[in-house]
Amino acid sequence: MARLYYMSLSGVGDWAAAMRESGAQLAPYRSYLQTAIKAAENRALVLAWREPTSQELQELERRVHDRSTRAVKRAVDAQRRRDRRGARDAPDGTWIMLDPRPGRAEEPETTFDAFLKARTVYEAPPDRQGNKMFWRDGHAVQVRGFDREALALLLERPPVEIELDDEQPDAAEVHEKPPEGPLLFLRPNTWPLECQRRTLEALEDRPSPRVAPLLRLVSTRPTWDSVLPEDLAEESWVFLRRDRNGTLRDGTDEQRVFVHRALATPDFAVLEGPPGSGKTTAICELIVQLARRGKRVLLVASTHVAVDNVLERLLEWQDASTEKLVMPIRIGDEDNVSSDAVGAWVLRNVARTWRGEILDFLDFLDRPQGAAHEGAAARSMLKGALTRDGEESALIRMLLDASNLVCGTTIGILQHPAIKASRKKGGGAMEPFDYLVLDEASKTTFTEFLVPGAYAERWVVVGDRRQLSPYVEEQDLAENFRGLLPPEVGRATAHTFLASDAVPRGLRVRSLVAVASDDEAHLVADEAEARGIYVVDLD
Repeated sequence: MARLYYMSLSGVGDWAAAMRESGAQLAPYRSYLQTAIKAAENRALVLAWREPTSQELQELERRVHDRSTRAVKRAVDAQRRRDRRGARDAPDGTWIMLDPRPGRAEEPETTFDAFLKARTVYEAPPDRQGNKMFWRDGHAVQVRGFDREALALLLERPPVEIELDDEQPDAAEVHEKPPEGPLLFLRPNTWPLECQRRTLEALEDRPSPRVAPLLRLVSTRPTWDSVLPEDLAEESWVFLRRDRNGTLRDGTDEQRVFVHRALATPDFAVLEGPPGSGKTTAICELIVQLARRGKRVLLVASTHVAVDNVLERLLEWQDASTEKLVMPIRIGDEDNVSSDAVGAWVLRNVARTWRGEILDFLDFLDRPQGAAHEGAAARSMLKGALTRDGEESALIRMLLDASNLVCGTTIGILQHPAIKASRKKGGGAMEPFDYLVLDEASKTTFTEFLVPGAYAERWVVVGDRRQLSPYVEEQDLAENFRGLLPPEVGRATAHTFLASDAVPRGLRVRSLVAVASDDEAHLVADEAEARGIYVVDLD
């Protein structure tokens, strides 16, 4: 069946060769994800917790009150309904403070981030049966809020310190004795990895003609269409327009060239530059020009700040402009949005705003003047459809269909209702976006890019190759490396590498290696000889 899909692809060369090449090129990604998923399913994050001091509790309550006060003021000052979000009722619950677990003072920041994003935590580690972990519902505690600055969680009830048996291993890693102190455990979230794996499998096994350019990236004989840059009239520029004296800022010519090419590309456009070189400005210009052409854009980045910076610039321009070109939707939790201006465009808030507008006209639906009685049932159905809440409501679907700019992080975009529905077994197909714009591309792995990339027809990649590389779970890497070499080969390689010139002199390690067999002793000797290291066989 796969060959029928490949026969319909253009630009990948011979379809049979392309099918073989894609399998070979994508196999390492597929293998890595499978190993990472398996490792994650048998691993849980652990943090210690404690009750806040009276001073800490007062500070937490003060910040909650300040946030509520600011929200009320914003609602009072707002001239538009969309900005009148008001204050959400402060949820009831119990505040706890998160700390590194005993004996692990250098807990990675990503562990705390995971707990602060969690909806549920557990008071006890899971039960183990062979290689499987089973989490008890009775140990689950719902999270109702968080304070990132204080590293605090608001739980539905006080957690219980559970006594662990000596035979009960830690959920994160096996110790000689169980961990001590009051602990919280976090069930591993393999959903992002699963989405990457399924996207990769679909790209390899069932590629549609639309994603042919993505497979050309892994083909050895691709052909690429020529790009004839689209010209723009001088008065058409918005963010890259000339100053009043007719001059252009430094770098504007290069940014304009990028926009010309991106508008005309049949597949990919790339913008690379250091911080401060105007990448965000160029992205805003491109989005405005695409909106004028009736195109739909999916904007993603690895961080919330990067997404919100672009969206905030666009909103600021549009509020001051007579052109109202962009209808944005921000996908994600409002608590993660980094800008108040952007918060009004979170999907839940946009839906609330329009639901309020509709409620203003419900009198007509209830008591329309001069309307025929026969239409009462239809009007009642319309009223119910437009006021119904939830991701599957008609109003949500209408808003998403009407939006020409959908924004979110590469992982957060998976909360888009249509994307979630399309990824369910038997879910319907989703209408692809005309363009995907990926900002901070250097922080995104190839498989992370593929997840939103599968829902677009053209791809614009923006970033700085000298920026930080993508964050990859260290334990996932370790699990994958373990599968590359037999254990004895891995030990020999590690010991000899640490003693070699590849390691700075002050960090080199001399090892006494106990081996189980003559074969392993020969492995160590061979590795040492290959690296020019002096080795003594004490036997």
